[in-house]
Amino acid sequence: MDTLTVESFKTLDAVRALFENAGYIGEKNCFLAALNRDYLPKNTGFFTTSLAAGGANISGVIGGFSGALIGKSVEVTMAEQRAKITDRSIFILTNTSDICGYVINKTEKGFGFIPLSNDYKLITKFEEVKAHPDFLATVSYDKIDKMKLKKIPFNFNRRILQLTFLCESPFAFLTLTLPTKSDIFPYQEEQMKILMEEMI
Repeated sequence: MDTLTVESFKTLDAVRALFENAGYIGEKNCFLAALNRDYLPKNTGFFTTSLAAGGANISGVIGGFSGALIGKSVEVTMAEQRAKITDRSIFILTNTSDICGYVINKTEKGFGFIPLSNDYKLITKFEEVKAHPDFLATVSYDKIDKMKLKKIPFNFNRRILQLTFLCESPFAFLTLTLPTKSDIFPYQEEQMKILMEEMI
């Protein structure tokens, strides 16, 4: 499946079709667009790796965990900790260098995440992102240690979704910013209401 423009998930019907084609749809579906809160752009070659199209072998694939490593010792330590992540989906979801955000489907089974890229720009604009359905990451609820949807003080237009995964690595977490409504994605407001009813 090719890299797709924002038109491929701009409407509710389009985003449903996107996840249906990617093979992740449930009895109950909550579709959302989110930004990777820890994104620091750095091209690590991630989107050319064997992780595409459901590849399960992540040995030897070193995706960038941070685009702003302070020193060699820090880089080695982070690489060692990230190497403890053996689950393909969690490995994808801990990439903060190449993936600026996600299109999400929360179902009764868990979460499906389709990564978004923005040509490594520091500021992400939803209208400029591209989706990578070949890098779909799925996480069932039994692989999630903690899950929290938080309000941002004095900001009623955004929520923070924090997921901590069951994994030895201290880097096995994902922090997302979700707009409560979006001019780009008309479905965002209604879907966020569903999410907030379930999690707050």
